[in-house]
Amino acid sequence: MFSPFGFMGTQTTPSSWTPADIAKYWWTADAGVTESGGAVSAWVDQVGGLSIDQATGANQPTLTTQAALNGENVIRFDGTDDYLQRSPISFVSDGYAWTNINIAYNNNGNINGSLIAQSYFGDTTGRYSIIKDGGNYIVINSAFSSTHNIILESPATTGVKVEAFEYDASGNVRTWYNDFNTSSSYSGGTSNLDLIQITTLIFGAYNDTSTGVAAGYKWNGDLAESIWVPSVLSAGDITNLQTYINTKYNLSV
Repeated sequence: MFSPFGFMGTQTTPSSWTPADIAKYWWTADAGVTESGGAVSAWVDQVGGLSIDQATGANQPTLTTQAALNGENVIRFDGTDDYLQRSPISFVSDGYAWTNINIAYNNNGNINGSLIAQSYFGDTTGRYSIIKDGGNYIVINSAFSSTHNIILESPATTGVKVEAFEYDASGNVRTWYNDFNTSSSYSGGTSNLDLIQITTLIFGAYNDTSTGVAAGYKWNGDLAESIWVPSVLSAGDITNLQTYINTKYNLSV
């Protein structure tokens, strides 16, 4: 395991604020990575110490850097068989409101794949995923009717992806996509629906059952950070996230 300051890439500390100030879980490729020759067998979040793992060598993603994210450390998934998983998990929210923020890079806009997936496959309560499917980059959320899909980008392109998905206790959603100055709102979800349940959490793949991984839908790209906040975001939270992300990754979100 390497030090919290990383052994690869250009590490920059923008301020004393970090996502740990608001997060319940915070995975960052700068810290908590167990690797051998770059192959990642475990990744531990920097708030609660929750580990997401891959014991099978052939399915381990790699620790590397991404030039488009300011040369910072990332966990790279090959789009074929790489993923990290924790099941069953003690992965719970504080109440029903929560926000998920991911900083990632998509290496191939044509390959279907899930950056992150939680809970069950199919049209089932508790499902949540950030996924490329049918040419689109979308959020799948079981709290809404019809296809349950909230389109982030159509068609999905290669490049940097910075998105946030916020769910409140009344079933309302806000999403941000590569721009924290602009949000989209959705309503009609189920109130008091806890999407963060004691079920499977997967980085780099999609669920086929509550504890399994689908044969397809492997992510072809890089994940730098995944941040889980047990509440909606305040204006101050958004400002701090903007400053942190823009400074560290040389972006403008």
